[in-house]
Amino acid sequence: MGPCSIEAATAFFEAGKFEDALLQLRGWLGEHPEDSKAQSLLAGSLSETGQNDEACEMVDRVLAATPREPQQVCAAAEIHRRAGRFRRALELAVLACQLEPGNEAHWIVRARILEQLGNNLDSFHAYCRAVALAPQDLNLHSSQLFLLNRSALFSSKRTLAEHRRWAEKHADALTALAKEHGNIVDAGRRLRIGYVSADFRNHVLAFFIEPVIASHDPKQFEITCYSSCTQTDEFTRRLQGLVPRWRDIVSLDDDAVAALIREDAIDILVDLSGHTRGNRLPVFARKPAPLQLTWLGYLGTTGMKAMDYFIGGPQADPPDDADAEFCETILHLPVTSWCFREPPHAPVVSALPASRNGFVTLGSFSNFLRLDDGTFESWAQILKALPDARLRVVGAPEDESLDRMTRIMDAAGVEKHRLDFIRKVSYTRYFELLAETDIALGSYPYNGATTICEALWMGVPVVSRLGDRQASRASRSILGAIGMERLVASDPVKYVEIAVELAKDPATLSVLRAGMRQRMLDSHLMDAKAFTSALEQAYRRIWEEWCAGRSSKT
Repeated sequence: MGPCSIEAATAFFEAGKFEDALLQLRGWLGEHPEDSKAQSLLAGSLSETGQNDEACEMVDRVLAATPREPQQVCAAAEIHRRAGRFRRALELAVLACQLEPGNEAHWIVRARILEQLGNNLDSFHAYCRAVALAPQDLNLHSSQLFLLNRSALFSSKRTLAEHRRWAEKHADALTALAKEHGNIVDAGRRLRIGYVSADFRNHVLAFFIEPVIASHDPKQFEITCYSSCTQTDEFTRRLQGLVPRWRDIVSLDDDAVAALIREDAIDILVDLSGHTRGNRLPVFARKPAPLQLTWLGYLGTTGMKAMDYFIGGPQADPPDDADAEFCETILHLPVTSWCFREPPHAPVVSALPASRNGFVTLGSFSNFLRLDDGTFESWAQILKALPDARLRVVGAPEDESLDRMTRIMDAAGVEKHRLDFIRKVSYTRYFELLAETDIALGSYPYNGATTICEALWMGVPVVSRLGDRQASRASRSILGAIGMERLVASDPVKYVEIAVELAKDPATLSVLRAGMRQRMLDSHLMDAKAFTSALEQAYRRIWEEWCAGRSSKT
């Protein structure tokens, strides 16, 4: 390596080559130890490479020299946030917002810190400030909506209004400019279906979309995947082999993608992302296909006039509930909107752990951000009613965000030795931990789907709680599809009752465990051909309606 320079370090950092930046910066600071720009870059590079303690030490040293420089204060807040030092991070973020209230970046960092601390309402308000300061940043606005959808802060009516506000700002004007479609008006012809996602890779989406794409009838449907994946893997390559046409759109802007879809003459275009990271909703806003649907990736409305349908099921989207939550029409599938594939490398179902341990092991496998204080309080009540039971939380954070749970457990008198916090684990270890679990405790208000299906596959019943929106009805859709709707509680009291009664009945637990995998295999949930046939019938039905509408205009 030649002489170290701050210019080379900056170039490496901006290119995302953080290890190279570290080499340059350490060399440079050896000769220029007081260079504050190099110290700041070093702190950032350390943070990016996971060296959090040293990153925090370095950024605090920089901050000591410039304690009221807004950009530096915000950078320090972000580094402390990444290190899980949320109280210090929040203190710095608040200061940054005070010093420079007109900078949206400070409010974004503040919102993220508050979200990780479980203070969702204040996080939402911080996002509101950021969105007001950067009104054209549709991805920032989507982040605010994802928080709303995950946390269920407001009523479903208010949540829908917030999604409509996003569309009014970023999408509806584009939709109004869309040209007529030249697709052949023929109700019975072979249809062209397009699936759009940034997650055609090793991602939870894989468990649900791959069996469907593999099961489409090629005589009736021609499938095209439009991939915005920035990182591809074995799953990406496997999926590419299942479709006749694959489009890599990651480097194309929204106008170019919309033009490509029109050129491909797609009849039905399906969004698999919603308001999650990497979405291409602005493409859908341009209405490149006659019929546009959203499915799987986001358990809620897009808010867009350009989106015609949301693919749902009778358990998760009963008409009386769903109509108040969606601007899209619900396209109901007959049993469920989920089609799960067998997890690769999952071990065989083991005997009931309680039979050898002498106590029941309860487990949580959900993203910790999906767990609210009400859920922790329910867990504390379950543990109080089962004095010998243990609770294992897999994917627990290593930082201060865990404090809100431990405070609730302490207040309820739950002893620390009954709580087992497991950090991030490998996929293999994840299934080993499922095999060591007697009962899984589902998340609320965002149920999720993959963790439910994986637990069931390992014979572990999942006690879930029903809510007033699609995101908190997913568990009923999955469990109902395999005849286990009795595990879905209508309220927190029932949630506790179901878990306690099940834990006190080891004979029933053993029977459920032994038969759960076959129960899934025999269900619509894992019958990819039957599920995809039902989906194709729904596609055909809405296409026939579109053709009838076009014919009536001529």
